[in-house]
Amino acid sequence: MFRSCPRCGRPGARGAGRRRRPLSIEISRSGLDDEASRRPTGVSADFDKRIGDQKEWPRFYSRWSAAVASRQRAVAHSVLFGVLVILLIGLVGLFFDTWLERLIRKVRSKETG
Repeated sequence: MFRSCPRCGRPGARGAGRRRRPLSIEISRSGLDDEASRRPTGVSADFDKRIGDQKEWPRFYSRWSAAVASRQRAVAHSVLFGVLVILLIGLVGLFFDTWLERLIRKVRSKETG
């Protein structure tokens, strides 16, 4: 008697009479320790170094973001200082323009008067 394949439904297909067990992966702490003991020493040290590096990354990036924030504040300060200097130059120019206009009016009024 032929059985049909549960996957494709064809009768007599390969693997038709077998029951499939679901895959289950169980990792226990002792299994990890056994695996670590079977690895060569250099590989274990390399994994330990990588784990240590990954634990250092948050601290490194927090210092990096603090440095970036500090640099952004310095750039913003420089930009605002530049704008202030430009405004002061404009005000000084406006002051001298009005002062020279008054002076020229006085001189013309003396000449005509």
